[in-house]
Amino acid sequence: IVLDVDSVESRVLETLCAAGVADITPLDVAAVRALERHAFTRASRVITCSDVDAALVRAAAPHADIAVAPNAIDVGAFRPSPLRPLHAPPLVTFTGFLAYRPNADACVHFVSRILPSVRAALGQVAVRLVGRLPPDDVRALQAAPGVEVVADVPDIRPYLEATDVVVVPLRAGSGTRLKILEAFAACRPVVSTSLGCEGLAVSDGTHLLITDDAEAFAAAIDTLAAPWR
Repeated sequence: IVLDVDSVESRVLETLCAAGVADITPLDVAAVRALERHAFTRASRVITCSDVDAALVRAAAPHADIAVAPNAIDVGAFRPSPLRPLHAPPLVTFTGFLAYRPNADACVHFVSRILPSVRAALGQVAVRLVGRLPPDDVRALQAAPGVEVVADVPDIRPYLEATDVVVVPLRAGSGTRLKILEAFAACRPVVSTSLGCEGLAVSDGTHLLITDDAEAFAAAIDTLAAPWR
């Protein structure tokens, strides 16, 4: 039995609970952690996508045979393109599977907690939330001025080419984020929380800007979007 762990689900639930998602409880976390421990122990080998997740598996099942196979994308499929003309207002984009609870929470958190500060600094700014199967709470964000939810697109690349800043305001999750690798391949600047880029070999100020504070997150977007002011 080879068990491919693209994310450690107890960690996903634990971070959702810490973020205040109402219907996730510590009991849910404990139940899933027990199920994972059973699965990790039974498997002949467990494959994770980062050293961070490998450490979580090892903590649950110290004798498990663990291998790390980092997530990857086809860089050659992306066409790096210059940023849009400076006279255009900045466009901020979030991409991902929107039905995934951590992604949906990130969208709601960004629009409700971060976007007002971004607009206070930049004035006019557009936001696109792009991905499959947006739930009702994500679709409802379109009621906010300048926010567009783009559902079930066949190809994410044109939306990355059109954007000025990619945001990854994740407060929950596990694994590593393909959305960041795709943004890098498209040569787009990225602002992320520390959890959003967890497991990737990146550093703040070199590959992207990293902050967990809502006001600082807005300031980082302001810094990257400075040419449009």
